Amino acid sequence: MAGTKKTEISIETNSALLNASLEKNNEISLKMAIPEQNLKNIIKNNYNKIINLEEVDPLLKQGHVINMGNPHIVFFTKSLDLINLDKIGKSIETHEAFVKGVNVEIVEILTQTSLKLKFWERGVGETLSCGSGILAASYASFINKKCSESIKISLPIGSVKVNIKENELEIIGVAEVSYLGEYNFA
Repeated sequence: MAGTKKTEISIETNSALLNASLEKNNEISLKMAIPEQNLKNIIKNNYNKIINLEEVDPLLKQGHVINMGNPHIVFFTKSLDLINLDKIGKSIETHEAFVKGVNVEIVEILTQTSLKLKFWERGVGETLSCGSGILAASYASFINKKCSESIKISLPIGSVKVNIKENELEIIGVAEVSYLGEYNFA
């Protein structure tokens, strides 16, 4: 979109078609259909869509497995400060319940319209944000009646808005450069 007059773009991923558009105030809106919640490629047969991982941490009760085109597990807590993802994230990611590992979201419900999140991305570790993680956490919160259909998500690096419609998820936020660098392929 930069350098052109185009304000909309479609992005085809391995699992979904994403539609992005440039909105007012330099915000980017990204919409995607809610993925089918088929979990056979995420969790092993002897596990259900709600997984208890109290053996990893006593506060990890009722983790909700969510398919966003990639695997996620979402846990709810009274305070993000109670969960040390740096210490336990790898144990959750590589738990035997998951076929190929899992991304982890920890959610603190602030109000019906406001959530606060922490992320652990498989193969990476704790991160400051994760687009599919934001949508997984929002969707899990919504289907469990913990939030409304329009919510503000507080992140370690700012905030975004999420709207949940009948069969669509939308995330809206300001695009910012987080890293610039060069790579020598030689």
